[in-house]
Order: sequence, then structure tokens, then C-alpha cells
Amino acid sequence: MDVNLSMLLDRPPRVQGRLCNVRPLSEDDFEGPTQSADQENLGETFNAANNFTIHAVQLAQIVDQFYTIKFDETNAQSQDVCLEQISRWPSSLPAELRNLSMNSSPWAMITNLLYQEYQLLLHRSNPRFSHNTGPGTPTFEICTQMFYILELIVANDLIYPAAASIVAPVLSILSIHIVNIHRGDAGVKMISENRARFCMVILEKLLDRFPVVASFYPIYEALLKRYSVDVPAYDKAAPGVSKMGHRPDGMPGLPVEEDDAGNIEANSSSVLQDSLSATFPFPLPFGNLFEEFLLSSPPPES
Repeated sequence: MDVNLSMLLDRPPRVQGRLCNVRPLSEDDFEGPTQSADQENLGETFNAANNFTIHAVQLAQIVDQFYTIKFDETNAQSQDVCLEQISRWPSSLPAELRNLSMNSSPWAMITNLLYQEYQLLLHRSNPRFSHNTGPGTPTFEICTQMFYILELIVANDLIYPAAASIVAPVLSILSIHIVNIHRGDAGVKMISENRARFCMVILEKLLDRFPVVASFYPIYEALLKRYSVDVPAYDKAAPGVSKMGHRPDGMPGLPVEEDDAGNIEANSSSVLQDSLSATFPFPLPFGNLFEEFLLSSPPPES
């Protein structure tokens, strides 16, 4: 989790693997045949959850080397080495986690989504790839693969059971799609708009359960409306659920009364303006991406 958060926030990890001598995680570290509620929701066996955890830790250990490289040496060549190591990781997966189709295990979908998310973040931080996001680039291809996995997750009605694993990937690829919309190429813009709407629908479904999503949603909503992209309105949260107020920094505030809920959409532009005035909130995946691409030039004319 420490490495995962470090990747998302582009910050040094608090714990570095080179300072640890704990043996690798294995099946022997898991006890008990009883499934947890989450595992039952995902419809998978205890062993499948174990397999996912073991291999996710292996992936994090590879990525941890990248952060040692990044903050000690900071050169693209060393990062390329890490990307090469990451690309070999899927070959170590058991077949039930590696293969993807409509009938794949939910754990296989989450495993592959995590792998693609790490690849996306590594390409984003690599100087050789960071500004290239259009068709034919690794970033675009990775986003395409992640979008396919999200389609499988939605088609299998796994948005809620897998919510904790999909929020960060959705926010990350949504950021890339917004950049491609900003650049204005007609064909790519159309694809990116459709995929961005799909991502916003996923986030909209999670608004009533995850306050962190409520803190980001108005920012992305305002960005997309900046380019005349229609998205689900923020004030359409599930009936009976307290809607969250927002501070100018985009973080969740106190619940607001129903009479004030209609003002949330109107306030989304001010939330965007306040956030852009200095920098995006630190917890925003790819916040520096918006600073580089969106703050430097005005949106194209409609």
C-alpha cells in the first residue's frame, strides 16, 4: 500500500524495500479457509485472493526499486530498466490471474488493472514518455488496455465490490483522456470524450459510498465542461444520501442541506479555478499533468 500510494502521489515511499529483510510473502502466510465478505462479493475462493495478494506484493517490490532509482539517480535509462522488469512480471502469474475475457476471474481483472496502472504511472514519470499521450504512444495503448478491463468490470457488475481497486486507475486514465481532449485532434478527441464519459459514470456511481471520489468529481466535471463534454451531474447522487460540501482546495467538507445541493454544480467552476490558481490537490493522481498541459494554454475555441 505504501508503494501504491507513492506511485499515485508521485512522492517518495515511507518504507524502502532495500532497508527491509522480510522474506517474500507466500501461501504459508495465510491462515483459515473462511472467506471474508469482500471475497464472497467478488465470487472468488480464498486461494484466489491469496494469489492476488502475493503477486501484488511482488509487483510492488519491483516498483520499489524504481523509486530508489528515481530519487537517488533520476535518469531515464534506469527507469527504462524498471519498465523492462515490470513487463516481465505477468509471465510469473498463474493462468487464472493472467488471462482476460468476459468470463475471467474478478481477481484476474483487478490484477491486470493494477499492472497496467503501474505501467501508466511509470511511463508518466519517465522523461522520455511523459509528454506523449496520443495514439501510437505507450501511454495511449496502456489507457486502452485499462479501459477494456474497466468495461469487463462494469459488464460483470463489479463496480462496488472492486471499488477500492478501480478508483485510482479511473482517475488516472481520465486525466490522460482530458489531456488528449485538450490537444484537440478530432479523431482522438472523439474517442477520449467517450472514454472520459464512461469513467465519469463509474465515479458518479461511487459518489454515495466514497467521500474521496466526491472530493475529485467536481474538478473533473469542471474540466470536461470546459471542453463542452457532457457528464453526469454531480447533484444526481443517490436519493437519501448526504451530499458532501467542498472546501476551495477540493477536499470534502461538511454535508450540505438538500436545498444547497443545487449549488454544487454551479460551484464546480470556482472549485476548478481555486484549485488551478496554485496547484492541484496533492492526492489528485497526475495533478502535475494538468499543470503542464492545461495551465499553459487556454482551451480551444468551440
